Amino acid sequence: MAERPVPEAWIGENVAVLVGEGLEPLGGPLLEVNDRGVVINMFTNPEELKARQESGEPAETLREDMKFSDMLIPWQRISGISKKSVDKS
Repeated sequence: MAERPVPEAWIGENVAVLVGEGLEPLGGPLLEVNDRGVVINMFTNPEELKARQESGEPAETLREDMKFSDMLIPWQRISGISKKSVDKS
């Protein structure tokens, strides 16, 4: 069986998606790849996430506490996609 093409092979992995002219990175678990774009599950409040990470809160605790929302990012807005490492501290 042939490997699935990237990024479909990354479903369930944390990814960084570069979006728009300013290449704003959006990150989270990749949920779906379809003809319209990709769907990621991202934090609804990235400022809170950053503050809590800087305070040394473990990534696992953040995953349990933070609010997420599914976001479809259309292919025409995507400049790049890469796997994103997650801090397990």
